[in-house]
Amino acid sequence: MHVKGRHIFLIGPGGVGKSTVGPYLAQNLCLPFHDLDDYFCANISNIRSFIAQYGYGGYVRQNSYCFFDMMNSAKHEAVFALSSGFLIEEKENQFVKKTSRLYVPWVQRFY
Repeated sequence: MHVKGRHIFLIGPGGVGKSTVGPYLAQNLCLPFHDLDDYFCANISNIRSFIAQYGYGGYVRQNSYCFFDMMNSAKHEAVFALSSGFLIEEKENQFVKKTSRLYVPWVQRFY
């Protein structure tokens, strides 16, 4: 996979504000913003429905495919909001470490 820059990854549990803060951060840095949950919903299915049908393990696998597809289509460095529980698999951990200039883990809500 070709890395097209150093990215900013926002990672944390659901509801902490990744999708809320990400667009503001991206705008202030003049970078595009991408949300993995939005990508999943637009290209695969509603996340809750998918998990109900295929289980959490199926979701983790499909979410990984979505992530790497999204990264391949990113033309420039960007700000990414990643799904809660995203870093379960080691290959995602290694990729994020290798391609990030900033990794922002959130563990609680800021508002």
